[in-house]
Amino acid sequence: MRNFDLFRVPLRPRGQYLGLEVPGLAEGRPSLLLGDRVVATVAIQEEEEEEERGGGRYWEGFIHEIGKDYVLLKFAQELHQNSFLHNYDIIFQFSRTSFRRMHHSVEIAHLLGSKVLFPGKQTPKQPLIKLPSSSDCNHDNVGGVSVPCQFYNPVLNRRQQSAVRRILAAQNRPTPYVVFGPPGTGKTVTLVEAILQIHQRSRASRVLACAPSNSAADLIMERLLCSGLLGEGEIVRLNAIQRAEPPPSIAAFCEDTDNAHIAARCRVVVSTCMTAGFLHSLGLPVGHFSHVIVDEAGQATEPEALLSATLLSNTTGQLVLAGDPHQLGPVLTSHHANSLGLSLSLMERVMSRGPYLRDPAKYSDHGSYDPLMVTKLVDNYRSHSSILNLYSDTFYHGELEPRADPSVTSLMCDWEGLPTKGFPLLFHGVMGEDMREGNSPSWFNPVEIIEVVSHVQSVIDNSTFAPKLSDIGIISPYRKQVERIRWFLGRVGVEGVKVGSVEEFQVKRDWSSSYLLFVPLSSF
Repeated sequence: MRNFDLFRVPLRPRGQYLGLEVPGLAEGRPSLLLGDRVVATVAIQEEEEEEERGGGRYWEGFIHEIGKDYVLLKFAQELHQNSFLHNYDIIFQFSRTSFRRMHHSVEIAHLLGSKVLFPGKQTPKQPLIKLPSSSDCNHDNVGGVSVPCQFYNPVLNRRQQSAVRRILAAQNRPTPYVVFGPPGTGKTVTLVEAILQIHQRSRASRVLACAPSNSAADLIMERLLCSGLLGEGEIVRLNAIQRAEPPPSIAAFCEDTDNAHIAARCRVVVSTCMTAGFLHSLGLPVGHFSHVIVDEAGQATEPEALLSATLLSNTTGQLVLAGDPHQLGPVLTSHHANSLGLSLSLMERVMSRGPYLRDPAKYSDHGSYDPLMVTKLVDNYRSHSSILNLYSDTFYHGELEPRADPSVTSLMCDWEGLPTKGFPLLFHGVMGEDMREGNSPSWFNPVEIIEVVSHVQSVIDNSTFAPKLSDIGIISPYRKQVERIRWFLGRVGVEGVKVGSVEEFQVKRDWSSSYLLFVPLSSF
């Protein structure tokens, strides 16, 4: 964090706040949060004497707003009134709240027991919730209780339906159940169906659904609300108090951590993994939640995932880890933490243990995994078969099946810009130079930008398929490259193309539905 301290910079009045420009903020360098502490001292000049530097005085302030390249700060009124007199040295202080929560989750992890933390082979128990089979649907009721026989989502494939049934049955509880979802296989759709079935079929159930990012948690919330089966008082989206405005589609169902006691009364709670840690401060008993479901579990550090898991019963609770260990893992800024194993997610570690290992000879009828422990989704609804086959063979034992609509995935196959017709993939090498602007730590490549925009124009000028601009996506790892591409597209009159980072495209599913992606590669 000390690498991002600022020296001899001005603090400019912005209403009731002081504004501070922070180069690299959009890149997460530094990564700042609302409420983080900032220390300001009068800038030290080498020729100044100690008494001329304000006698070593300092002011503590807090971040109240975060923009693209600036923050708004609030200090003691004295500094606000006299900020124009000096430049300042700025020291950023990490908020320790997240670290405290993760330390706490590690300290109480033993409450989960070895069956959750170090799972081995279990003796299957009686099903916790049994979803009626198709043969049961000829009867008015099952076990004396009237139940609907259909899935709420009628288009779930066989593997997705199997995953839902296994989550409900929870026959290996409390051992974690894994939904292994490669790209585009409908993992989140499966989890939403499971949550709805649990809520409707077990009156005593309480579900905590988490994800590492706000975007992923918002997506779960939006899809649950779209079902029309959960109303006010039954479901809540719990947000950190520092979070900016949530999406309008879910705002009416949101509470911040100041009202966490309200969230605790709901039967379905959706939050980020980190915000779920706040629930511990309410004194909720172990076992408060019957089910904890972690989406994108491969992107969460193990302490993050345990924050939610430790609210489960270690005998009757069901932990579900959904994700893909072959995609993006936890993002760490500490090389030391990475070297000591913090980059290994709970999901990846669990899947390295005996009961979760792939065994095609033993489980050939169940996708090569023990169906009581893992369901691997294999039907891909996103990619053209030529592209799918490459990463299917490389990472997924060639098991992924193309199920995307050919009328969408083949739109580009006859584009004159393709070197091979029918194979919608183009590599275009350029002799460019990566550059930086001023003090910004972010890179951009002008030649790449020109070529990418040129290809976009070529595509939208093609009368054969004429894609919507919102169906075109451009991925770049650097914020400055993203900004420059957006600016250049605007200059040539192309508005509406989605431009963002790898992480943005992975968590914003409405983005990743784009059928055309231009990826500047030199920086990857």
